Amino acid sequence: MNIGSPLYMSPEGYIDNIYGPKTDVWAFGIVLYELLHGKTPNSHLLDTESLRSNIIVPIRREDFRNDISYDLKDLILRCLEIN
Repeated sequence: MNIGSPLYMSPEGYIDNIYGPKTDVWAFGIVLYELLHGKTPNSHLLDTESLRSNIIVPIRREDFRNDISYDLKDLILRCLEIN
C-alpha cells in the first residue's frame, strides 16, 4: 500500500492540489475498499492520464463484492462522494 500514490488521492487533491479533512476521508474510503477487495477501485488505470480522466467517475454499489454488507458499502460510498 503506497498512500502517496495517486490511486489513494481525492479528485481535489490529485487534480487541483487541494488538501484538507475531505481528502483524508477520501483516502480512508479508498483504504477500506482496498482492504475488502485487495485492490483500489481505480487500480485498473495504469497511466496518469487515464487516472486523471477517470478519478471523478463515481464508484457504484455494483462495484463491490456481493458478500459486503449494505452498511459497509454505504460507508465507503459516502467517503468517496465527489464534491
